[in-house]
Amino acid sequence: SVDLMVGGSLFSGQASGPGAPSHRPRLVAHATLDALSELLGMPASVESAQISEAGIREVALTVIAIHVPRFGDQTLCGSAIVRGDAEDAVARSVLAAVNRRLQG
Repeated sequence: SVDLMVGGSLFSGQASGPGAPSHRPRLVAHATLDALSELLGMPASVESAQISEAGIREVALTVIAIHVPRFGDQTLCGSAIVRGDAEDAVARSVLAAVNRRLQG
């Protein structure tokens, strides 16, 4: 589960799936997108979510597919540096991907 505080309001999202560590980034991305679904107001799905090495750092990288009325399907990408907690970085990468959609 993921909880996000946006403008003083709490939004919660859930996801379930295999418990293997390799599945964790995708589950966190799904839960984050679930928490954002009401704010997005349009269908979206996780295409991929992973933790990758970039030089001496680890980076969460998430690709989101979103259906925008009158414009069709669009692909969004977000990333965030892992600062100790990989799950937090994945959630921040989802927020980075959908940031412009949430700003209006």
